[in-house]
Amino acid sequence: MTRIVAIFGAYIITAVITGSSLFAATRAWIVRRTPRLRPVPEHPHFIECRLCLGFWVSLGITLVLNLPWTDLLLIYGGSYFLATQER
Repeated sequence: MTRIVAIFGAYIITAVITGSSLFAATRAWIVRRTPRLRPVPEHPHFIECRLCLGFWVSLGITLVLNLPWTDLLLIYGGSYFLATQER
């Protein structure tokens, strides 16, 4: 049950940070202050990329919930799978 909560938590936290209007000003500030975190001009900035940020959010949830390291990939993969199911 903890793994399912962690997957949905990572998905929601990543979605809110990368796409909500709540963090729009914060994202714009981070993009202005850290232009080097955009690897290629055609790609999104780190803070706007669900694939990039989702990994770090999953890592944080794994550490906070004191889960085994092997659960990191499960949480990350599950949360990213949920992100790909949006329409």
